[in-house]
Amino acid sequence: MVTIKEYLEVQEYLDKEYPTKEKRAKVEEIYIHGIKDKLKKESIELEPIKEIDLSDYVGLTILDLQLNELISINLTRDTALTTLNLGYNQLTSVDFLNALSYPEKLRSLVVSNNKIHLTKILD
Repeated sequence: MVTIKEYLEVQEYLDKEYPTKEKRAKVEEIYIHGIKDKLKKESIELEPIKEIDLSDYVGLTILDLQLNELISINLTRDTALTTLNLGYNQLTSVDFLNALSYPEKLRSLVVSNNKIHLTKILD
């Protein structure tokens, strides 16, 4: 079993926990809330999530990365996403939504408390 304590970056942890595209495709839910604050309590230094590539996690239905420092996210090829919570990050746009294969499946979207500028989402 892999524990997040062994890694300095969340991306590294996810890639180690799910080492193949096949395993990543089977992941349906990811919840990572304010990881840096949680691990500070255990005196573990972990880099805050600034960028994350979840393009191989094509089966994700729920993704919750609130309370991080996210500035960039790659969700291309996701075909199942219904719930996306990216509140309280550092995002400056929602252009990543244009990369979703089936944006019409999205039922819940939270991007509040970011640094989002005016942007155009798919027509």
